[in-house]
Amino acid sequence: MADEGERVLAPVTTTLDRYADVHARTELGKLTESTPISGAVVDRDEIENLEYVNSLAELGRRVPGISMVRNLRIPDGSKNYTENRVDGMRVSSTSNFTLLDEVNISNVERIEVITGPGSALYGSGALGGTLSVFTRQPPKSLEGRLSQEFGSWDFQRTQGYVGASTEDGRLGFSLNGAMMDNGGWRKDTAPSAANAAAEHKNGASLRAMARPTDTTRITLGYDQLHYDFRLAGAVPLTAADAARLRNAAFNGASLRGVSFASDWQQVVPGTYGQSINDFDTYSARLVQMVGARGEFSLAFSQRNNDGLGYGSGGSGGALNVICDNKVVTCATVNGSGTSTNTLKKTREVTRSTTPMYRQEFDLAKSTLYVGAELIDISSDSVTYNNAYNAKQAQAGSWGQGTLSNAGSLAREKDVTPFIHYEFSPLEKLRFHIGERFDKITYSTDDRTPANKDVQKTFNAQILKSGVTYDLNANHLVWGNWSETFNAPNLSTLLDTAAKGTAGNTIGANLRPEEGVTREIGLRGFFPGRGLRYDMALYHTTNKGFIVSRNCTAAEQAALNNGAACNINENAGQFTARGFESMYSWAATSWLDLGATYTYAEAYYNKYKTAAADYSGNSYQAMPRNRLNLRVAVKPAAGWNVELEGDYISRYYYDTANTGTYARPTLFNLRASYRDKHWGFWVHVLNLTDRKYAARVTTTTIAGVQNVVSAATVGNSGTYTPLTVRAGLSYSF
Repeated sequence: MADEGERVLAPVTTTLDRYADVHARTELGKLTESTPISGAVVDRDEIENLEYVNSLAELGRRVPGISMVRNLRIPDGSKNYTENRVDGMRVSSTSNFTLLDEVNISNVERIEVITGPGSALYGSGALGGTLSVFTRQPPKSLEGRLSQEFGSWDFQRTQGYVGASTEDGRLGFSLNGAMMDNGGWRKDTAPSAANAAAEHKNGASLRAMARPTDTTRITLGYDQLHYDFRLAGAVPLTAADAARLRNAAFNGASLRGVSFASDWQQVVPGTYGQSINDFDTYSARLVQMVGARGEFSLAFSQRNNDGLGYGSGGSGGALNVICDNKVVTCATVNGSGTSTNTLKKTREVTRSTTPMYRQEFDLAKSTLYVGAELIDISSDSVTYNNAYNAKQAQAGSWGQGTLSNAGSLAREKDVTPFIHYEFSPLEKLRFHIGERFDKITYSTDDRTPANKDVQKTFNAQILKSGVTYDLNANHLVWGNWSETFNAPNLSTLLDTAAKGTAGNTIGANLRPEEGVTREIGLRGFFPGRGLRYDMALYHTTNKGFIVSRNCTAAEQAALNNGAACNINENAGQFTARGFESMYSWAATSWLDLGATYTYAEAYYNKYKTAAADYSGNSYQAMPRNRLNLRVAVKPAAGWNVELEGDYISRYYYDTANTGTYARPTLFNLRASYRDKHWGFWVHVLNLTDRKYAARVTTTTIAGVQNVVSAATVGNSGTYTPLTVRAGLSYSF
């Protein structure tokens, strides 16, 4: 763990220990300085230093690789290029960085942001990387912490933690909880639903540990989280963009009157989105030593996610005005006759089981891992009409009415044996070779009248390999070569409309996407100068992503009863490459400096759709340069005052590369005092009160394509002016 002087600045705490036994330097599934993969570790000290609420703005900017759209490295919201794991176990069918908002922050011990495919223990589809959260385990002795925070926009949060073990270490526990209420800065014109970015989050976690023998450890866990948040949504970027919307008004505000340029606080009138999720996670882990050099582990987790979405938070269509063809006519406001006054109930159950055996050998100081990952995910969804009318819904009134759509039940079953072998033919040289043997089966039970049931199995062998070389006791060079594959969504196997319907996209038997990533890096530290560094170059190619083209005349006749249609193909290809780096320097006893710099680009080698040819274009929301600088001053014992500046370069906001946006540089100021028991902090975010868009993109608002300032989950996906938060903690 980094020492106190480096804690404020360095999100990476991969402690160098060249004098430890080589077997202890790496552990499959954990990021250390000796693993040949890129990434960053955010430890508990850094989490408490940041006390983050907005995971993207407050944590994501300090860590390389977190893109502006859903995935690590690749900003593509329609892809699952990122894996989400808690204590090494996969926890959802979809994957994105909202995982950090879906865990109880008081129960997080460490966050690993692994960029790129990682090792054989990480999923074969982790082209962008893996977000891996490790929870708090029972401590060796009694310890605890209680904190209270208040801030702008009616923010308040309470956190508590206590844990202990018996003197002989046979039994232990940890218990923690957190409650957060955040009114949010964004506003709606509907008086009774004015807080358009409100968040309410309550969580509790329990861990119990027992050591029935000297060689056996059993850990049981339960985690609960209730997360209720409003989706403020996007607004047209300029008045000219807003003028494209239809001439309608709600709650005294015109659709054409709200834009980011004129009022960046207001949301589009008449829209409403809210999501309420209840997460329950049960976990168990057995670790059994086998002889002096072997270890068997068996881990299981089940995560239940019961969701309820209102309007654009469910099936009402993102950024559509809430309409019902009764008190609000849908075609008049959205250009479509479809009602958006609906709510959606979902239930997703993710079961993960991982048996694994590890054996160490004297020969070439080698370590062998053999195991399997067994995943079973079921996703159920049903849509209902709102019991209240559209105008009441716009003001926040929602209740389950009549059935609108029976929905579907989707299943994913993964059976993936894996093997990983490490060895050192020379003292300073170590090879890592792993293979995953994937068998993934998707199935859908379609409960609509169309009854479009489907099942498809994909198989692949995925190689993940790497090498490290110790230049000396403090510096290491590493490299890796890894494969990935991403199976197509089941919806691509089905027609999108009835045969004979113009515009129907024909279902096709598509292949998985296949990728190869190459990385090389250098990391180390200069002990006499207090300087740490971690640098990595990467190059990724991915072939076979799905694109849609127009049907030929022969295909129209054969596949769609002669009507115009589209057909999907594995015809796309892209390349991503870049440089990711982190630095920290304890310059003096009172001055620390830190920096995170990323150069990244991703472009389409081949991407031709029915409407346009994007080949050669850059991904949208992909700034080439990102620089986060931190300067911390320690004027007296226990005090830290940190100034953070964050810069990103201009980026394209659409796939056609027709327009760009340049976000202003943002500054944050954090001042804190901590001693053995007490802590106090004041954070000022967006210190210079700059007006900025979290992300500019193109999307549809009320049925009209527009350039917008985007926002997603609560305050974690939106923007705020100058914001102040303060807190007090007591530890024992």
